[in-house]
Amino acid sequence: MQDLLSNDPRSKNQQVWTLEKTKKKRGQAPRCQACRKIQNEDEVMVTVKGLYVPYEQNFVRETMFYFCPKQQCIKKIPHWTNLKPPDRIRADSSFTDVTIAAFKDNGLPICNSVD
Repeated sequence: MQDLLSNDPRSKNQQVWTLEKTKKKRGQAPRCQACRKIQNEDEVMVTVKGLYVPYEQNFVRETMFYFCPKQQCIKKIPHWTNLKPPDRIRADSSFTDVTIAAFKDNGLPICNSVD
């Protein structure tokens, strides 16, 4: 499985971890990859695009992964992906400095999108 992930040309794409608010979309609400909590509309979540190998398959698929904005969830990366723990998590301009500071206090490597 790791050979499939590492040999895929997309595995060299930069992983951008982003703090954002869930937006209303069609279909099921996203779930945290670690704790499986449903991310409802307007809740804060961390997203990253990466690769994974579907269960018992012999191909790689690109998808968006969702995590709760908690250090213990972000550290729990699924083994069937090419995700690496983030050095920093980009917060978009909709988050205030106070909100970003609160996440930093909880141990997340958050930075403003302009940092």
